[in-house]
Amino acid sequence: MSDAAARRERQDAVLAELSELGLSLARELHARALAAETPLEAEKLSLAFQRVSRGVRQTFALELKFERARRLGEREDADAAQAAARKARLDAVSPPEGWLTSPVTRRKDRVR
Repeated sequence: MSDAAARRERQDAVLAELSELGLSLARELHARALAAETPLEAEKLSLAFQRVSRGVRQTFALELKFERARRLGEREDADAAQAAARKARLDAVSPPEGWLTSPVTRRKDRVR
């Protein structure tokens, strides 16, 4: 496995773990905020819930961003491979003599 693949795998694992931890913490904070005995306690727990849930949403967005970047990179690699194959096919076929010369130049050559 290449370094890039190992790094991607590690990033995926860490982001998955972070999202799971954040989600479980958000659930716990939600339950505690609903069960709060005072409005001040409920307010503090609600603020903590809001911040943790935002972190969870950002983690999901980051996972999506990484996935899109990977797909774009794979698509660019495939396009580059196709372009290289197309160039190799074109290089293998040699153009006819005088193909790149203008009609005027070809006529002058014939007249000479």
